[in-house]
Amino acid sequence: MRWIYEAAASAIVKSFKKKRMRENLDIFEWELSQEESDKISKIPQSRLYKAEFYVSENGVYKSLEEF
Repeated sequence: MRWIYEAAASAIVKSFKKKRMRENLDIFEWELSQEESDKISKIPQSRLYKAEFYVSENGVYKSLEEF
């Protein structure tokens, strides 16, 4: 959560447990080191689905043009 905050990105979190919600908000009193940030940045990210994900000859969209 802290890395997302430092990257000025958004996260969608889902928790109904008060303890976990507090943990999710407990990111403002500390910072990641440059080494930690660099390590996390190297993790492959998948932030959005591309249109190709929805295209299939058996699906609703048969081509990118239809999508």
